[in-house]
Amino acid sequence: MPPFAYFYIKIRLGLKGSIQHIPWLGQLLVLLGIYLIGEYIFILTAIGIIDLIFPGIDFIHFITDLSKIKSADQINLQQEQALKIYQFTTSFGRFILVSIFFIYLKGERFVESVSLNKSMKLTSYLVVLATVVASGAIISVVHNWNQMVHLPASLSNIEADMRFMESQAELQTEVFLRTTDVGGFILNIIIIGLLAAVGEEIFFRGLVQNIFFKATKNPHAAIWIAAFLFSFIHFQFFGFFPRLLMGALLGYLYYYSGSLWSAILAHFFNNVVTVIAYYLMNTGVIEKNIAETANIWAALASVPIVLLLLRYFKQHETALSLSDGKRLDDDLLDNRQDESNFHKRDVE
Repeated sequence: MPPFAYFYIKIRLGLKGSIQHIPWLGQLLVLLGIYLIGEYIFILTAIGIIDLIFPGIDFIHFITDLSKIKSADQINLQQEQALKIYQFTTSFGRFILVSIFFIYLKGERFVESVSLNKSMKLTSYLVVLATVVASGAIISVVHNWNQMVHLPASLSNIEADMRFMESQAELQTEVFLRTTDVGGFILNIIIIGLLAAVGEEIFFRGLVQNIFFKATKNPHAAIWIAAFLFSFIHFQFFGFFPRLLMGALLGYLYYYSGSLWSAILAHFFNNVVTVIAYYLMNTGVIEKNIAETANIWAALASVPIVLLLLRYFKQHETALSLSDGKRLDDDLLDNRQDESNFHKRDVE
């Protein structure tokens, strides 16, 4: 047997299922460790790829000095493309590949473990889209309020640092969305729409939310904890609360359906609408001064609509059976079950 084949077999025998019997907290710490290591590995990988494609760009110097850039106009096309390569590589690595490896360590099948093997009714997909649209006014009002939040005077330096981080994130978003050609538009759909939706939902809903659901036996606690971490990891305090609400909405869609496709679709639709809007503005199809206005009355009116849509979604969507005969919605959609029955579920 060739040495590399022997090594491969040893790795498979030694790692697969190695964490399946450890408590939830241990699994969470393993996931955190893999994520941090993966973050470092995939940053180096992204830099290596960029150096091969754009050898004269000096990407490390560029990325470390990005805080000195005040306008998107200061970033040229090569630097923009390098940023997109960096974003694609690091996002794909830290969310999708890390998730695949973690589930491998648990000894589970990836598709089933994160509920990607469950489809939904056509009407349910439409309800998901309608829910995202209806929640738009609510998210917009909360976003405007969050932007106006000020810390106490004693924390003014911290607030200044956080607002600077916010401006840097907005600058990078502007660089991504300023494209006027079809190729750049499609690439944004892939990176901002598809990759972000699939990767982040697999990680935060498929892994993190289910870990906390198993730990707390309380689906609502699990949803909001995962939503908190989802918002926190973006390191944008002045966009924290609207992202928290969006994360919770995605969590409930996943919780009520037992299918991760519901959260992926909602996340994708939410992101891709922004990509399309910016492309249409950049190409002159719509006016650039057209802006979404946050109306408190529209937001208040949207609350019961969103709740009714979620109620309809909860009542009309069912889960498929797993290979072991247990259902993804055991003790999940039936409010008549006693809380003590939650331990019978097989969702990890």
